[in-house]
Amino acid sequence: MLGGRLVDDHELRRIAQTVKHYNSLAIDEGVNLMLEGDEILGRGNYSCDPNVWLRDAFTLEARREIGPGDELTQDYAVFTAVDWEMVAEVIGKALSSKTATKVASRRY
Repeated sequence: MLGGRLVDDHELRRIAQTVKHYNSLAIDEGVNLMLEGDEILGRGNYSCDPNVWLRDAFTLEARREIGPGDELTQDYAVFTAVDWEMVAEVIGKALSSKTATKVASRRY
């Protein structure tokens, strides 16, 4: 179960502009859950072809078969409502040759 505090989009934008790292999850139109502590969702690695996905606002599930020892990866764009970008140097090996050098939100 995820825990944290609820913030609106305006507050999330303020947070995104003032801190280097944060973990949030858009759970409804204009409502975001700021994750507290060491939530597993906040530790997931990025992939442009992730093997886990959101079934609904709170349920993470496998998109395909995940074998023992496979890394769990996710697409950050589905988790947030505010605009953001990550540069290629930050995500390193997660980028494939078919992916742009910047990964951004609002793709869906």
